[in-house]
Amino acid sequence: MVKLTIDLIARGTSGYTKKKRDESMQQYLKRLTHLYLEDRSIDEVGEDLSMCRNLTVLYLYDNQLLKIPVLHHNQHLTMLYLQNNDIHKIENLSPLTRL
Repeated sequence: MVKLTIDLIARGTSGYTKKKRDESMQQYLKRLTHLYLEDRSIDEVGEDLSMCRNLTVLYLYDNQLLKIPVLHHNQHLTMLYLQNNDIHKIENLSPLTRL
């Protein structure tokens, strides 16, 4: 069982969005637009994604999610990759009008 944490979010970024030395974790999370969390055995997504308010693309495929995470704080999402999880019901997506 792997729960999504801020540490896992920090490791799920590509080279051009790495945390800068003088940047606080809060500033860094707010700056993220793309988050790569595929194939990490994640089965639970808590409130940590709410701090990533500028996310436009979220890669959560090939994990062990049972439901779509609540992403109402991530209003800028345009792409959400959830394939190859164990999700049986499509829900929690209505607030994401840009998706």
